[in-house]
Amino acid sequence: MKKIAILSDIHGNSVALAAVLEHIRRQEICIVLILGDFIGYYHRPQEVMEMLEASRLDITAVCGNHEQMLEAAMQNGELWSTIAGKYGHGLWIAKERLSKAAMGKLLNLPSVREFTIGNRSVIMSHGFPMDNVKYIYPDSQLEKYDLSHLKADIVIMGHTHYPMVGFTQGKLLINPGSVGQSRRYGGIAEWAVFYMDTGMVVPQCTPYDVQPVMKDCYKYDKNVPYLVEVLQRGKAICR
Repeated sequence: MKKIAILSDIHGNSVALAAVLEHIRRQEICIVLILGDFIGYYHRPQEVMEMLEASRLDITAVCGNHEQMLEAAMQNGELWSTIAGKYGHGLWIAKERLSKAAMGKLLNLPSVREFTIGNRSVIMSHGFPMDNVKYIYPDSQLEKYDLSHLKADIVIMGHTHYPMVGFTQGKLLINPGSVGQSRRYGGIAEWAVFYMDTGMVVPQCTPYDVQPVMKDCYKYDKNVPYLVEVLQRGKAICR
């Protein structure tokens, strides 16, 4: 069966991404959708972009709110201190270390893409379509969200860092969770596989070593303890 990998919220965590890319390779997947937030929080954005470039995967992507924050901070330097206090220095490192070409790719990504997979129409965005910072969580009452204006069979979103597969108003909703910062369990990267022939969605979790990521946090952002705490949350469930 033809398969598509769906990734979101890598957040500068190249260790997690490397594990996911290897998992994708083993499953012989060559098409990947990325739902934004390549950067922010963690500290290896240049490695993330280089890995994706070197993967030779067929990647379709949209921007996330962290890409939008980066662009805003580059235009208004007064935002940097506020961003660093809440999210750490991941975006600052992206500004300092990304090549001009990589920066251009990130900042020119669209916020929404519409296309077809077989005979199914798809909308992909980082947050809720047309509102990139709006969250739809797994326990949200889906019927309260008006999706009638969306001309799509499948709506693919990220942003929450929690995986979800739901069905409402005749539409399949998919959130793969976060590659770089799962908010359920430390030490796993969450993503999903979509089977083009059947429309089946299979959540994936890929274990990785959080120690290098934590070491970076202590080096660059010891005053933002959340960055380490979330990496240690719960117990890993992958084998």
